[in-house]
Amino acid sequence: MSAWRPGVTARLPGAQKLEGFEGAYLLVDRKIGKSMSISLWRREKDVHASEEAGSGLRSQGTSAGGSKELSVHAYEVGIAPAHIPAAKS
Repeated sequence: MSAWRPGVTARLPGAQKLEGFEGAYLLVDRKIGKSMSISLWRREKDVHASEEAGSGLRSQGTSAGGSKELSVHAYEVGIAPAHIPAAKS
């Protein structure tokens, strides 16, 4: 998982400063070497307001982590279960 850390650590402080940012997850498939990040926002208008800044943050994170951005999608959270701790490395 250390290969993904530079990109995540480069993006997170900037995202945390944006209005309505509620958190983020990095999902990793170690076997095939792929990852996906998910950010959570308080309101739909916060998502739209963050799009320009988010584009810059994604570019910063992908160059720091040596990865590339394949796509960006917006979804609404349908169910929000209790806190899910990160896996141990």
